[in-house]
Amino acid sequence: IGGSQNSVRLGDGTGYMVASAEYKDHLEQTSESVEPPTCYEHRAVADKNKSKKGYDSTGLVAVACARHGCFAPCSCADMQKGERQVNMDFVMCQACQSTNAEALPGVLFAYDINCQYCVHFRDRIARGQYLSFPASLPIHFLIGLFHVHGHKEECLARFAPTYFPGAGMTSGEILESLWSQLNSAANITRSATLANRSETLDACMADINWRKLQSMAGFLIRQRKRAVEELANAEEQFRQLDQTASVDQRTSWSKQMEDANKMRMSEGQTTAMDVYNPTNERIEPKIAVQIRLMREESQSNGLLGVTTWLSAGISLQELHLQICHMAEAHYRSPTDERGLELEKKREVALRKLNELHSEALTLFPTTRLDGLLGHRISLHDVCTCEDTCICSASEVDQPWADRSHVEYTVVPLPSSFRTIPPAWTDLRHREEALRVTQANEALELLRADIGHKSYLYRANRGLATGKQERTRGYDAINSIERSMKINAQRYKLARWGLEHLDALERYPQFRPLHREHTKAVTAIYDTNKPGQRTDDLSWIWKMNVKKDSETYNYLHEVYRINWIRSISIRDRWKEELTIVTSEMEWYVRYMYFRKERAQGWAAADGVDAGQKAYAYHQANMWSSIAIHAATEFSRVGGHIGHPFRLSPRFMLPHATVITLAKLDSSSLQNLLQYASSRARAIGLTFVTNHRTFSDADRAEYIGCFSNEILVGAYVLGYAVVLHGDAITVPWALRKLGHALTQERLMDVTVLLETAGDHGYQTDELLEFYAGDWWTEFKSRTVSPTVSVAKLVEYWRTQSRSMISLGRRNILDLANLPSMTHDEIYCARRVADDALRQLELESEQAIHHLNDVEKMIIETTIVSENLRALVERFTRDRRDDLVAGNG
Repeated sequence: IGGSQNSVRLGDGTGYMVASAEYKDHLEQTSESVEPPTCYEHRAVADKNKSKKGYDSTGLVAVACARHGCFAPCSCADMQKGERQVNMDFVMCQACQSTNAEALPGVLFAYDINCQYCVHFRDRIARGQYLSFPASLPIHFLIGLFHVHGHKEECLARFAPTYFPGAGMTSGEILESLWSQLNSAANITRSATLANRSETLDACMADINWRKLQSMAGFLIRQRKRAVEELANAEEQFRQLDQTASVDQRTSWSKQMEDANKMRMSEGQTTAMDVYNPTNERIEPKIAVQIRLMREESQSNGLLGVTTWLSAGISLQELHLQICHMAEAHYRSPTDERGLELEKKREVALRKLNELHSEALTLFPTTRLDGLLGHRISLHDVCTCEDTCICSASEVDQPWADRSHVEYTVVPLPSSFRTIPPAWTDLRHREEALRVTQANEALELLRADIGHKSYLYRANRGLATGKQERTRGYDAINSIERSMKINAQRYKLARWGLEHLDALERYPQFRPLHREHTKAVTAIYDTNKPGQRTDDLSWIWKMNVKKDSETYNYLHEVYRINWIRSISIRDRWKEELTIVTSEMEWYVRYMYFRKERAQGWAAADGVDAGQKAYAYHQANMWSSIAIHAATEFSRVGGHIGHPFRLSPRFMLPHATVITLAKLDSSSLQNLLQYASSRARAIGLTFVTNHRTFSDADRAEYIGCFSNEILVGAYVLGYAVVLHGDAITVPWALRKLGHALTQERLMDVTVLLETAGDHGYQTDELLEFYAGDWWTEFKSRTVSPTVSVAKLVEYWRTQSRSMISLGRRNILDLANLPSMTHDEIYCARRVADDALRQLELESEQAIHHLNDVEKMIIETTIVSENLRALVERFTRDRRDDLVAGNG
């Protein structure tokens, strides 16, 4: 049926897309509320009411598991404009209902703009006719680790998963990776009807979930391995930091964390988490200054876009600094990867420079930038070396500096030109404000780096007292000093701009920065150093400080914040390890739940043969996944004991899985060949002795024979599930298993064909077998009971060789007169097979002995040569001593 209005939805609301009728009614009856911003004006908030003409859908909004990336059923919906709260409220409530979230102790909900979304969440749900969220279900709002750094500073501690107890190491950004997979369906669904589009997206999301489920075992194993490694690193880093804290500090800081988390969890007060942030008065960030200047532009009816243009120019200058550092790193240690990254950065810088010039022509059409003579920025590094300086003495000592590259191009800003155009007079004041912010931010980051380095020195004083080469060998110190150098350059760039704007005299706090100003604070890492009481701190610690005690408070805050964040990371990795280990058990339990449900289908009334076959196929699939997962989990220390005690009818003995889990693919292949060889020997013995058995003995023998084949088949099934095509099925085991299913194990012809087959030489007959109950079956001297554990035990203790006719006394037991011509012919083929194997083994042994003989001869020659050299050396040494005495 053509036309989007008349499209027939075959599974409306039964997949991952929401029910269209109910969703439409919700949008018609619910209005988008206007709320004052609580954070920066993010694009998702600013564009929420921005419509696109001619589009039925401007995008998708969905809910997925934050840990594993599986889409929640009935929780994906189309957006008509931007990311409006009416869209998000509906899919959130639908996801809660479809995943039975009400049975959980709480919900952690990560969303890019949760600082704004969470404010009136309960009120919006109460007003919505089609919205339903359990009033008793606690919900905690988080922001993904990628997006949270674009928010206000307070949002980091309030909403980052790193500081939420119980979140583990979850990034909260799983949907970003899922969108990249769904984007491939955009071209297919762009011109489709709404019904076809919905069903196509349902199929795509179902496929994503299925692939996630299939690869879950490998993901959990990798995640557990990572959690173990990262937990060890986090514990070591926290231990080094914690051992330098006093008992009072630990008690006070732990109490602050406990009280803050308690208020957030029980009362929902996210502001309580502000204790995780520094309490010192903060500088006005660049983005806040830019917003203030942009508002002044709009209120004064002046030229719009100037502040954005100036900010982009300053950011481009900082990018030039970054490129210079990359060029230096590439020169000192050239690699193709560094060279490629450097050229990519230069391309970005050139593109931004062209955009800046184009925007300038739009803003200032009467100004010719080419005719202005600009100031060249000095890109000489500011030395931040702790020990002996290794920086370049001047710009001349920078062989990697090529003035023709884009990073040395003058950026068109008021501070860059000797003569400022008349139209740019007002721009000087705006750039001045941005330069002040740039200087303050650079000094703030520089103080944080120095404080961090000081506490690393405190944890390991050898770093502070060692020589240059030793200090440079520590990755943590290297990383901090690279950051210090970049921030020092940013500060120098800000002073350069203020100086050329003739504004530096108005900011006497921005002093020249030298090497001694960036030294680590000895008051932190060496409190007993002589003269410590009279040492003066650098000016960068005092520029915003009114009293000396406040300087100490700043350093104390640096230590407190580092301690709180370090213990938070350690606790999250502890939680991650616990969660992943539990998820391993839950995964296996779920697989067995699906297996038992499929078996229930087969046992239901009115099920025909085809449906029953499908049900058994499903049960076997889920069982295979469970066995594979349980085995892999046991190898890495995952706890898999519980699922195997849930239902003895359908689940495997725990000891059996543990026994086989210790074997790799080659060992399992060898075990299978051994089981197949045992089965061949048992079949051959039955051929030679069956006429001497009574009917009862014959039935019991076949029962024990069947048990041996079933044990081998079980090992085969386990190995194939675990290793797939890497396992080769032994021919004899395959044929005997087929005979067992057809109840033909007593057929002597079938047994002789299997024992006499020449096409498969890996399950050859052996000289003897451990636990060979069949050789003395009548005397019952060996118990015929065989299990997987027993088979593995016999295999490990088995000494391997070809069958010995004299020892086995097969000819004596053959009873040749009673055998038919075909039976004797098959027995002859078995004998020929054994003789050929003996000849092959003999030839290989002779060849090996010849090689050993050659090695002995070569070793003897080398030994004689060495003996001659030793004698010659001893003689020469004795002659030298005699000559010296003479």
